[in-house]
Amino acid sequence: MNISLNSGVFTTRLVYSIITPLHKKCYKNNVTNYRPISLLMSFSKIFEKIIYNRLITHFTSTNIFTNSQFGFRNKSSTDKAAYTLINNINMIIS
Repeated sequence: MNISLNSGVFTTRLVYSIITPLHKKCYKNNVTNYRPISLLMSFSKIFEKIIYNRLITHFTSTNIFTNSQFGFRNKSSTDKAAYTLINNINMIIS
């Protein structure tokens, strides 16, 4: 993992997934009623989580996120984004 982080290269051997069809609705004999899901290796999931945590920590500590950034942040949601938008509109109208 450390070699991959230092070099910036994620070995292709670890980018392996098993693609399985998952039934969505209606008739099982119709191909369009399935969607593919990818079953990833546990190592790549763990590695992805480590990278995510490091990026979030870096972005937060260096104030890269703006106040209008709601996605990919803890304790932030579409509800908060909608509330902020409606509040801003109300302030402009008033």
